[in-house]
Amino acid sequence: MDPSIGWSVVEDAWPHTSLYQTTDGGKTWKHVLHSETKGNFYFDAIQAVSGSDVWVLGLDSYHTSDGGRTWQKLHPGYISLDFLDAHNGWTLGGGVWRTTDGGQTWRTFPIPNSLLPGKTDYELCDIYFLSSRQGWVVGGMIEENLPDGKQHGVLLTTSDGGETWTLLAHFEDHFLWSVFFLNEKVGWVAGLNGTFLRTTDAGKTWFDARTGQTVRISSAAAK
Repeated sequence: MDPSIGWSVVEDAWPHTSLYQTTDGGKTWKHVLHSETKGNFYFDAIQAVSGSDVWVLGLDSYHTSDGGRTWQKLHPGYISLDFLDAHNGWTLGGGVWRTTDGGQTWRTFPIPNSLLPGKTDYELCDIYFLSSRQGWVVGGMIEENLPDGKQHGVLLTTSDGGETWTLLAHFEDHFLWSVFFLNEKVGWVAGLNGTFLRTTDAGKTWFDARTGQTVRISSAAAK
């Protein structure tokens, strides 16, 4: 949050359930949260909205409003989150969830399987909002769940705060894991095997950020 205060999920021991805080710029770390629920990579994401308001996501999710002294356990667990401020935020997990009151209440918006190309067993991995209305979700799928199976990636977008979604791009051979947009036109997605792609025209075309080569997307997307 500032040069002194930071948070870290540490894979210290199975099942990776520890959260640490530093208040001296990383010189020392204090153990502030430990979950008893077992699971691989129990904590998946952190966002500190302020020095006191912090969200930690995983199989179960937690929120603190007093800088980590006390924690409230949330249900269900989430994969990714993005807060614009202390009141307005979104989480991803079994659909998209939105709060406008700092997490006291949530509305859920499903993402229909009909939006996803081909097989529908996609894992939605990351959510990002540029404003209260414009946002994106990325995910991926590996055919037959085999290490050498064909990969697919999807980029979904909303212009109404998450109530409805459209498929912006379908990437073959790219499982997408993360998304960020600087503005409505310039954005990046990243994924497995070093995937790092960039757009400068709101997702109509994409190129490899390392090589500059254009990346093919499905003709059924980017309408």
